[in-house]
Amino acid sequence: MSDADLLATVTRAFANRVLPERVPVTENPEDWEGRDMEKFFRGKAWEQLTAADLRREGQVDQFFTAEAYAYFLPAYLTQAILNPDELDVCVDHIAWRFDPEEGNAWATERAQKVLGILSGPELGALLDYLRYANHRWNDATGSYRRAIATVEAEVGLRRRSSP
Repeated sequence: MSDADLLATVTRAFANRVLPERVPVTENPEDWEGRDMEKFFRGKAWEQLTAADLRREGQVDQFFTAEAYAYFLPAYLTQAILNPDELDVCVDHIAWRFDPEEGNAWATERAQKVLGILSGPELGALLDYLRYANHRWNDATGSYRRAIATVEAEVGLRRRSSP
């Protein structure tokens, strides 16, 4: 899949995702990092965020609520395709969020919650991105392969449970 095709897939899949207005953007809006993220991301459309914005203001993306992460995920995906060098470490975070460290109950629960929030087309776009990233970058740690397996398992569960 070309970069342009993947960008179109992500944009189309997340086109109907609504900005979370009534939920906090971060898990801890009272601490300084949460406060800064809340202030920066509140009311912003994912389409308007740049790689520099995400690297500077959203590098600690694990602080997003699951709802906010699901909303801002396409910004990370599109910027990872368009500007991976500028997005820098946030590129790896995408795989890590769906490949929680073994024994990390919070990260596992959060990954499952985010996957549960995503629609079928959004899961498909995420899976396409992870496959693309797995081929584009050296996956020395295996995070992309494990993240792909996690998302594929969710897709499989939905297929088996649909009427």
